[in-house]
Amino acid sequence: MCVPALQWGGRAGGGAGGGGGAGGGGGAGPRGTVHVLWHYHFSAFCRKRWAAFIQRDHALHQVAKQLTGGRPKEEVVVGWGLWAFQGGKGGSPISVRGGRAPTGRLIKLLRERYTKHVFIINEYKTSKTCYNCGCQEMAIKRLGGLKEGQRPWSVKVCNDCLTTWNRDVSATNVIRVLLLLKLMGFERPTKLQRPPWPPPAVWPG
Repeated sequence: MCVPALQWGGRAGGGAGGGGGAGGGGGAGPRGTVHVLWHYHFSAFCRKRWAAFIQRDHALHQVAKQLTGGRPKEEVVVGWGLWAFQGGKGGSPISVRGGRAPTGRLIKLLRERYTKHVFIINEYKTSKTCYNCGCQEMAIKRLGGLKEGQRPWSVKVCNDCLTTWNRDVSATNVIRVLLLLKLMGFERPTKLQRPPWPPPAVWPG
């Protein structure tokens, strides 16, 4: 990526001196110095970009190893929540050294190197469904010690079996059940299916 910039600099120097023989050697003057500095600037940029690529690639492999637990590829099947793609441009809620993991690249790496299959699971109503009893009436549990304006969205209690859940833990367990149902060839439960859109028209009788 750095070579074209250097070639462009050489052509520019030659063009400036193309009017005469004395101008042809002008590359050794101030203009030539600028070209050299420009070349080394892009060389440093390329090195930094390559180092960032290596660091990101290493981080993705670390995340993949954590997800698969070091098991052989043939023994691993991953169910990936569809909501993860809402990060935009491949972003996701997965943290990699304080940043966001590129979801598309991570899923591609999992499919190629670490898993037998990666299934994309629609997360519709998974965070609203109690993993213990299947009830979809999960109320937010008010906790003490919260700062002003802080909302305890992450903790919910089932209005049926009264089980207290971390919202993400309950949703993850429901996604795992949906993955198992998919692997066994069963349909997704009706109450976890997204209704058709637009809804069917209802005509007066």
